Amino acid sequence: MPDGTIRPDMTPADTPAPGTPEPGPPAIRPPRTQPREAGISAGWQAWRFLGIAHAGGLVIFIVMMAGFLWYVSHIEKQEQRAALLRDTDWAQQSLKLSLRELQEHLARVAPLWLGDGPPAPQQAATRGMPRVPRPAGSDHPSGSSPSQTPAGFLAIDDQTRYLALISTSGQVRTVITAPGVLVGQRLEAGEPRQDGAVEVLPGFESTPDDAPRRLAWRASIHTWKPHYSPPLMVPGGEVMTELYLPVIQERHLVGVAVVGIGLEALLQAVLPENLRQRYRFALVDGNGRLLASTSSVHRIDASTAHMLPLDPPGNGLMLRAIPYAGDTPGLAERLTQLGLFTLATISVLSLILLWRSAHDRLRVESERDRLFELSQDVFCTIRPDGTLVRGNPAFVEYFGKDLANTRFWDHVYPEDRLDVIEAFTTPQERIGPLECRVRFRNAWRWLSWSISVDTRSPESLYYAVAHDITGRKLVEQALTTEATFRRAIEDSISTGLRVIDNDGRITYVNRALCQILGYPAEELVGQLPPYPYWIPEEYDLNMAHLNMTIAGGAPPSGIQTRARRKDGRIIDVRLYLSPLIDDQGQQAGWMASATDITEPNRIRAELEAAHERFNTVLNQLDAAVSVVSPPPPAVPLAGAAQAPSTGPEPTLMFCNYHYHRLFGDDINGHLALLRGWPVADSWVGEEVYIADVDRWFEVRTQQIRWVDGQVAQLLVATDITALRPIRERQRQQEEQLQQTSRLVTMGEMASSIAHELNQPLAAISNYATGLIRRMQPGSPAPVDNARIAETLDKIARQAQRAASVIQRVRDFVRRQTAEQRDISVDEILTEALALAEIAAKRYGVAITIDVAPDLPRLSADRILIEQVLLNLLKNAIDAMRGQNHAALTLRVNTTGESVVFSVADQGPGIADEMKHRVFEPFFTTKNEGMGMGLNICRTIIESHAGRLWVEDNKPRGTVFRFTLPVNREGAADAEGTKEAENAGDTGRAG
Repeated sequence: MPDGTIRPDMTPADTPAPGTPEPGPPAIRPPRTQPREAGISAGWQAWRFLGIAHAGGLVIFIVMMAGFLWYVSHIEKQEQRAALLRDTDWAQQSLKLSLRELQEHLARVAPLWLGDGPPAPQQAATRGMPRVPRPAGSDHPSGSSPSQTPAGFLAIDDQTRYLALISTSGQVRTVITAPGVLVGQRLEAGEPRQDGAVEVLPGFESTPDDAPRRLAWRASIHTWKPHYSPPLMVPGGEVMTELYLPVIQERHLVGVAVVGIGLEALLQAVLPENLRQRYRFALVDGNGRLLASTSSVHRIDASTAHMLPLDPPGNGLMLRAIPYAGDTPGLAERLTQLGLFTLATISVLSLILLWRSAHDRLRVESERDRLFELSQDVFCTIRPDGTLVRGNPAFVEYFGKDLANTRFWDHVYPEDRLDVIEAFTTPQERIGPLECRVRFRNAWRWLSWSISVDTRSPESLYYAVAHDITGRKLVEQALTTEATFRRAIEDSISTGLRVIDNDGRITYVNRALCQILGYPAEELVGQLPPYPYWIPEEYDLNMAHLNMTIAGGAPPSGIQTRARRKDGRIIDVRLYLSPLIDDQGQQAGWMASATDITEPNRIRAELEAAHERFNTVLNQLDAAVSVVSPPPPAVPLAGAAQAPSTGPEPTLMFCNYHYHRLFGDDINGHLALLRGWPVADSWVGEEVYIADVDRWFEVRTQQIRWVDGQVAQLLVATDITALRPIRERQRQQEEQLQQTSRLVTMGEMASSIAHELNQPLAAISNYATGLIRRMQPGSPAPVDNARIAETLDKIARQAQRAASVIQRVRDFVRRQTAEQRDISVDEILTEALALAEIAAKRYGVAITIDVAPDLPRLSADRILIEQVLLNLLKNAIDAMRGQNHAALTLRVNTTGESVVFSVADQGPGIADEMKHRVFEPFFTTKNEGMGMGLNICRTIIESHAGRLWVEDNKPRGTVFRFTLPVNREGAADAEGTKEAENAGDTGRAG
């Protein structure tokens, strides 16, 4: 099955050009000359037909006269019918409009009745009050309109018979009836109570209509929309319908207003007198039962009645209009008299005209048959159900000869079939142009159909003519594809396009330009300068650019300008202009491509400003900054062989003003600053002396990624020539302060040391005195050699104890150069705790030690770290002086690559605002303190690459913590070092 599309690659044999004869069987053409006998025979038959027509002229005349009279009567009835339909529709709209106005009026005034409390008791409304206009706001309580009260409402609207106000619970608040109205029916309001009783309108009786009323009331309560009840008949014989309108105040349902509307009064009040004199209007239900009418006296013509539904109120209510029958003779009778008078004249004229018409008809039919047979367009006759009746030879080429049991749309392409069926099934007098595809020689051809409907024939035949438009469709398809493709390209690119003619008028903009400027295409196309997006302050500049463009002087690099978007934001735009040449080679205008460069300009400006700030800061630094790529190889240690360089030679990529002033633009300055370094990539500062400039520099380096991605080396050399004497003096002063601190600490511990030495000396004295007494003759308890050796051993241990106390004090006080070596944590704790326990015992402070197992070894100056730890312990003891059950906790553990020492006391603590000042020089919380202890401690810890800080000890007290890095290099020979130190301590003790 072919796909249904026109194949562009059809050959001329398969696709004939439009307007050319389709190939196929040769058409039957008449000969150039005909025999004379054939012409005489054809003429005689024609005249014979005319004679028979003349003989039957009178008979046909009578038939025509009857038909004419019937036609005139039919026209008159049609006009009457049209007038009836028009007037009935107007009456229906008037009734619906009146009911809607009544509903809107009630919706405005009902909240006032239910909002201000119950209205006046049941009373009769006063009829005959003059109708007053209802201006906007007249329903306000302070207004003077009579419709603001229920009685006034009934008085103004004649069709309203009674009014009831019911609460949401079903309680009837008030009922008002018009004079002379006997309602006598019950209105149920809500579900029955538990006792079975219901709230009803006073005086209403139970009728079978209660259920519809209840449904209407419930519907208005549940949906908050007005509802009408079915027609009801009151005892007085009047038929009414009830309007149930929910009353809403401040988005709350406060009740329901019920209005009884008399149907006959509604017809009398709404329909004008002139309509009621011409028609009898009646309201009937769905079963055709008469409910109300305007009159029942005049004669009516029930055959021309017309009914329309009336909604509101709905519920099957219909409006019926019947015209009154007239007594005067109609137009048909008058025409009959006139026709009889002119019978003779019309007969003669009709015979003459008939003869001429027959002659012309023969000629026209001959031409029609010739056109039907020889035309290359498709002619055919189709029934309303789509059945093909007959067609000309061109039709046979497309649809074939065998048309039995086939329909027109059976030969149409499936995608076009639904459109063709819909066109045939839609009632209309003319179809077309209808374009569809039909099969022709194993291909689908486009045909454009024009179809006329012959309503005069009994079958209402369709006469169709079609023209082959395949060639046009191919061209249209190609143009559509090309236009769609070009439009897709224009809408897909992010560059805005604008076309102006030689007068500067905008003739085209694409979607991207509309997005850039924020204007829709409708507001830009057709605009002349000044354009909507021009900035008023820059009108002269923009006009100069436009004149330069029209003159052909636009630069190839484009024009940068500014534009105001529709939202008021100013953007930067770059325009590239080129002449627009049409297919005739003539310049039709100018094409401009616009690009939004606001963000690139902003980024470029920020980068330039940042670059300028960066250069300013670097050039103002008192340090030489240089970047070399690739990084030069590390300078080997003294005595080590330098490996030959195999990579590219390093080059200087960047240097600041200070480097340029000292070393110029040469890489030798960078390499000279690296001289003597064992490792070239390190941020640790190293001091280097450069003899060429006679300066000392603190050099820091690091490998970085340069802007092009390659690895480079950044070097920052800070000139410290003037700082070296200052640093030397500072170091000497720190050593003197440390020595002074140790001497002060020694003086404070003098009495405690004396007390500590008194214990071993007293023990030695006691052991020696007891031994002498037992060795004297006549001793009651003589001793043997074992007892003597034991006593002497105790005396020796006490002597060693006294010597160790004195040695620790000497080591602490003795001034020596700082020397970092591999030591264990136990060595630091043993010496510091031995000195701290003296003060702790003196002031009654208990020391708790919590040391983690398997602590790594450290690389530190033992005397300095002992001084720090002893200072922290002594400060903790002083903070708890005078407290009962004072306790001090010393914890040592590891975290990462460091060992953490913690000294926690239970003293009064340190205020938060003073914590950041405790390490400042000369700041102290003691009356006799110098304020240098913690400052010196922090300096010592930081010189060991550690950190010292203070924290709160929950719930009370303070915790001082400091860290020391682990010595990984000395872990291998730690055991040997420990044995050597033990041997040295033993020698000192001896």
